[in-house]
Amino acid sequence: MAAEGLLLLVGGAWLAGTVGWAWARARSARPAWRAAGQALGLNDIQLRGRTWFMAGEVDGWAVQVRVLGQGDKQTTHLVVRPGTQGRLSAQVAFAAEPKALSRLLAAADRTLGEPIFDGAVRIGEGPWPLVLGLLDSTTRNRLMACVADGVAVEGGELVVTAGGPASVAADLEARIRRMVQLAKALDLSEGDLPSRLARNARRDLVAAVRQANLEALLTTFTDAPVTDRAARAALTDREPAIRFAAAVHLGAEARPVMADVVADPKTDAGLRARALLHLLDQAPADWTEALLINHAGPEAPGALRAVVAEHAARRGLAPALLAILMAPAGVPDGPLALAARAAAAVGPLAEPSLLALAQEGSGGARVAAIEALGAVGGPAAAGLLRPLTRGVTLSSEVKAVAQAALEKLSARLATSPGALSLAAEADHVGRLALAAPPEPEK
Repeated sequence: MAAEGLLLLVGGAWLAGTVGWAWARARSARPAWRAAGQALGLNDIQLRGRTWFMAGEVDGWAVQVRVLGQGDKQTTHLVVRPGTQGRLSAQVAFAAEPKALSRLLAAADRTLGEPIFDGAVRIGEGPWPLVLGLLDSTTRNRLMACVADGVAVEGGELVVTAGGPASVAADLEARIRRMVQLAKALDLSEGDLPSRLARNARRDLVAAVRQANLEALLTTFTDAPVTDRAARAALTDREPAIRFAAAVHLGAEARPVMADVVADPKTDAGLRARALLHLLDQAPADWTEALLINHAGPEAPGALRAVVAEHAARRGLAPALLAILMAPAGVPDGPLALAARAAAAVGPLAEPSLLALAQEGSGGARVAAIEALGAVGGPAAAGLLRPLTRGVTLSSEVKAVAQAALEKLSARLATSPGALSLAAEADHVGRLALAAPPEPEK
């Protein structure tokens, strides 16, 4: 009995000590929490049991603080939403990117084009022009700092729930003020959306962000007063893709800028081709003729020469067609075939190039060259075409086209007295013969 009594006495003493320690710890934390709330200017500070409730406004933004529990099991819940000032959109949402493993399982999110930001912040649903307009460089930095602290932006408010010891009271003021600064940056009442997009398109240090803002402005707010001004300012941007987008919007007044994009050898070949296509579609034919000729040579990239080949073929532009046929390397088969079929516009000067293409080419371009030799070829073409009509390794298409071209060539060569033609006699088929002059009339 004595032992049991001693055990109960020791246990009771331990329990009383533990309770007393917890009570003392909670009591010692009270001044810190109260001081933190007072430093923020919160006018409603209450301790209900072991839970702190604080509410008020900081710089016109409503702030709510709730601290539950004690010590390592303590949880702090913070909310910042519009108060007497400010307006946040409930359509946009931002949060921290998941950790590496979770990111593999999460759905892909939208990216802004700034790698550091895209790796830190997950952009939720919402109108993309609105997202772009809100995320200037200052806002991006504030957002990265807040989401790293666990803050999420959703439903028109900033929220965070974090666990930790009572010492978090010392960080409360700094955390709330960071959240309020972010809320101010996201405030919709600070400038209309077109103006925000125009400002970002002009000032942001990240080219991809400038381009995204400009394109959103041009497509969503085409007729806004600020749009043309922003486009004209973008004509001097160092990024060709931005100058291209601005020139497309401005049309005729920006044709010289678009021509510079076409001519710039440092610009992506695909973008240069798009710029040339735009000019060919929008500018007068006499304005673009020089562009086609200047970019037909082998120094131009294949993507650009493909555009030149197609449009030179449509127009029958001999200088550009001849430049394509003389140096066909790098030109895709389809456009090259169009150029070969249009060789009649070049005339006999195209024969050497067509002979080389018919011998060494492939695909549709080779077939087109064989066909064109019937229209512009001379005696040299006959010697090439004849074997192509019956080669055992040749496709039926090649043989049929070669036969038709040979017949056409023979007919052309026989049209004038003294001209060379293909012999028709059975013993001399395929050989060249001198056409006899017509007999004089009696």
